[in-house]
Order: sequence, then C-alpha cells, then structure tokens
Amino acid sequence: MYKLSIWVKALAGTTITLDLLTLMMMVFAVLIALRFRAIDGRLGWAALLVAGLTIVMPRHFGGGDFADLRLVPVALMLGVLAIDAKVPRWVLWLAPIVLVARLGVTTQEWRGQSTRLEAALPALEKVSMGARIAVAVPYDPSIWGSARLSHAGSYATVQRDALVNTHFAIPGVHMLQLKGLGAEFIDPSQRTPVKPGEPVDLSQFPPAAYADYLWFIGDNPIGKLPAGAKVLYRAPGSVMAQLAKPGGER
Repeated sequence: MYKLSIWVKALAGTTITLDLLTLMMMVFAVLIALRFRAIDGRLGWAALLVAGLTIVMPRHFGGGDFADLRLVPVALMLGVLAIDAKVPRWVLWLAPIVLVARLGVTTQEWRGQSTRLEAALPALEKVSMGARIAVAVPYDPSIWGSARLSHAGSYATVQRDALVNTHFAIPGVHMLQLKGLGAEFIDPSQRTPVKPGEPVDLSQFPPAAYADYLWFIGDNPIGKLPAGAKVLYRAPGSVMAQLAKPGGER
C-alpha cells in the first residue's frame, strides 16, 4: 500500500483534482505512445528502470528519507520525454496549459504559506539562545498535502541555535544522533494528529518533557497547554510558551 501511495501522490501539491488529473494525463500519454510504438527506446528503458527502482528501493537509503518516493517523478518525466510521435499542433499546447495551471496554483499556495510563516517566526524573539524547543504542528492524514509547515520549527536552529524536534535523526541512517532523547524528540514527533478546526490538546505532548519552550505552528485552536506553561507570544497560527519545568539533563 505504501508503494502504491507514492505513485498516487507522485505530483501531490495543493489540489487533489489537479494533481491526480495531471498524473493520469502523463500516464495515459505514455500508454497511448506504447500502444502505437511511438517511444524512444533509450529513454523508454531508462523510465522503466527508474520505475522499477521505486519498487525495490527502500524508503531510507543513503542517509535520506523517501528515497523511493523521489524517484517516481523522475520515472514519469523520463516516460513523457520518451514519447516520439507526430501529433497535431493543438495537442502540443496541452503541456504548457497544464504547466501554467499548476504553476499558478502552486504559486498562490506558497504565497499563503509564506504569510503564515512570517507570522510565526517572530515567536523566536522570545526564546533564549541554545534552548530546547518542542515544536507542535497539527496534522490531518486524511487531507491532501497536509502539514505544509511541519518543518518550520527548524528555523529555531538557524536563528536561535536551538535544539528542536523537527530534525531528522533516524537510527542506523544518520551519523549524528540525539543523546538521551530518542524517538520522542525527532521528526515526525512534531506532527500532532487532529481534525480540521479541532482544538489541539498539548497538555501531554511527549516532546515537551525534554524542552524549555513549546512552539505551536498551525491554524487549529489550542485546547490545552502543559501544566504551568506561560504564553510568551501569540499570533494567528503561532503560539510560543515557556514550559514550567525544563526537562532532561543537558
């Protein structure tokens, strides 16, 4: 099911209808070209090889995550480039139309995410240098393209030299590991499963037990914070709270 999902979400962006329609158009075009033997053999075999690698390649490979998923768009690209057919001129205009549509939708979405991020980042001015920050981002697995800002908490490392739970530290994959914290303070511990509009209960948020601050980034309202937490910054989509009992030895 996982391997099937990475193909279904090969072009996952912001709009499920547009993303799936684009994917089906690409696959359909390749199949039609195969039917009429209008495929360049060199690129065709390359596309088939890469497509096969998406199945046999493990998810974690070479120190990275989603190694197989990243090959799916490459396989699709090679498959489309392998099409070698003479078609009416109006057919050639379909490709730029799809590109412009996707570019416009993606640009609008990224502008919205940029605005949300700009509203969240001033919270970092309230924390001390080198602090531990537990980041919480609401996540609904049923929503297409959910949790766009799930790694926005990593800006705390850049701006405040902070240790956050949004970094990758997969055992056996990455050479650097977090000592004494484990799986409760690494990606994806920041993702908090919720439904749209549902208040987020962070009173028992596991990463908060190891942190000095709790940084919430998301549109859902906050239902509860850990006991004794003091809100230092609040803005639309961002809340920074100082925790009553900083956890763990440094």
